[in-house]
Amino acid sequence: MAGLLNRLRRRKGGTDQLNLLLCGAQRSGTSSLRAYLESHPEIGFLDDEDLVIDGDDVGYPFASPVIANSRLGDDPDTYRKISARLSGRHRYIAAKHPYFMVQPQVPLNIARQLPDARLLFVLRNPIDAAYSAYRNGLAGGRRSGSFEENIKLSLEAGAEDGSQSRRGKWLKHFANPDWLPLLVDRGFYHDYLLRFHAVIDPAKIHVIRFEDLTRDTAGTMAKVLEFLELDPSHSFRKLDKVHNSSPSIEPMNGDTRAFLEDIYRDSNQKLFEMLGWDDNSW
Repeated sequence: MAGLLNRLRRRKGGTDQLNLLLCGAQRSGTSSLRAYLESHPEIGFLDDEDLVIDGDDVGYPFASPVIANSRLGDDPDTYRKISARLSGRHRYIAAKHPYFMVQPQVPLNIARQLPDARLLFVLRNPIDAAYSAYRNGLAGGRRSGSFEENIKLSLEAGAEDGSQSRRGKWLKHFANPDWLPLLVDRGFYHDYLLRFHAVIDPAKIHVIRFEDLTRDTAGTMAKVLEFLELDPSHSFRKLDKVHNSSPSIEPMNGDTRAFLEDIYRDSNQKLFEMLGWDDNSW
């Protein structure tokens, strides 16, 4: 009976391979977006246990600069194996990872190995995203000191390790998720999205503003369903529930916000032009 049901689901469009990616950005509501989408009958999400093949944890092969260029990463059957638990049961098999957007090898690997995949990004005002990341790290014991001290360390570490003379340090930007430069660097959304647009059809990419997701969750989710060619009238449950929120502490210093506005201004303007957003979106 189970085999018959799976065959019927496949006839209705069930996929046997990863084809939907939630790519970021940091502290921008992707955990909530996953929870909403996971409640849809046509969307299933991979979990950590799905990434173990024959006892080896292969992670997401396309996200690795090593595995992605190996026989394992080039073999479409690898993606079918990690998708086996959900195979044929949904139209979309999805994965969420907060570093898909910042790892420079990911766009090209997706284009090569998952050419039919659709990509979702949620972007938040980079200043608020950085402050939320700081607060979250502070609460989790991964950061210490003031926000201003963390910004200073982030900019200094990025400038030092980004120099041509210290290329051996570059891997730290991607190997360690909490490496300091990423606190600020992850807010330069335009440069990251440009990599994806260079190798992936923009029609397969949908970008959401965090502010829209929080203020008009139902309307934003309807647009996501339209992008996925699913019924936009689908009624999601518990859209008012926030997932993985940061603890509340004192408001950001006004001078600090102004300083970061200067840092992100050019990147934001380029992003607004790329996406057709209003100049005052943030």
